[in-house]
This record gives sequence, structure tokens and C-alpha cells, in this order.
Amino acid sequence: MKCLQVYGGTGSGTFSEEVKNLKSGEKYFARAYALNAEGIAYGASERFVTGDAEEPLFIEGAEALDGSQGWWQSAWLGSFYESQHDGWLLHERLGWLFAVPDPEEGVWFWKEGLEWIWTDNGVYPYFHAEESAGWLFFHGEDDDNCLLYNYEAEKWIIIGK
Repeated sequence: MKCLQVYGGTGSGTFSEEVKNLKSGEKYFARAYALNAEGIAYGASERFVTGDAEEPLFIEGAEALDGSQGWWQSAWLGSFYESQHDGWLLHERLGWLFAVPDPEEGVWFWKEGLEWIWTDNGVYPYFHAEESAGWLFFHGEDDDNCLLYNYEAEKWIIIGK
């Protein structure tokens, strides 16, 4: 096993670092750490498989829309735009979402106004909301807003796209 150390900077606060030249379809492990006069503190180990640049990240089975670079069509999620392979996608109906695969199944999305929500093939247009531990139903949208029903609170939610 090869070990690659990526330098993320100095100081306090959050950091991020882009790792380049990873092979497509390979399994990798990552672990952040901090070093100071007191010693070393390790973050959680993360496992991931790099995607193919010709496929969208985290949405299995999606197909590229003809003549529309970056737009994809999923049989269960619908159309979305994703070109940077950085987790962000623009869903045709929900607006901007940040996608993270669930280790067991499905996808977690972060959406401003909803925070973390989970769905999967066969579950969408229903979402499980982490914050309320309840279920949401995505009813539809107009040009600017999305309409969801919160079953836990028994009320409608309107959020911007």
C-alpha cells in the first residue's frame, strides 16, 4: 500500500486540500491529522472510490444527456448538472445540493434551509431529514422555490432553490 501525504496548511480553523492525479475506479483511504507541541490528533478514517470522469459522482446509473455537457439523467432522481466532481450538483427541481454517498445505501444531500436529508432509489421524492429525524415529501417547485411537506411537524415548507 502506498502512502501519500498532502500538506493542508498551518494555523487554526478549518482547512481543505485537493488531491490530484488519483486513478479512476481505485479505492483510497484518507485520514486528516493535526500536529502541534502537544502531539498528534487524528481524524476519522474515510474510505472512497474515485469515480469515472465520464460518470456523475454518487448517482449510480445516471446517463449523460445528449449534447448537454455536465447534465445527467437519473431514472429515479431526474435531471441534474454536475461537472466538477466535487459533490455539488444542480438538481433541475430542487436547486443546489451537496451530495455524499451513504456507506450502506442511498445518498445524503445537504440543502440550505433543509440541512442534511437522505434519499435513495425507490424512496425519492421522500427524504429523511436528519435534523428532525422525520420524513419530508418533495411536492414540487416553481421558478424560485421548492415545496415540501414535513410529516413530523405536519406543515408545509417553502425553501429557495
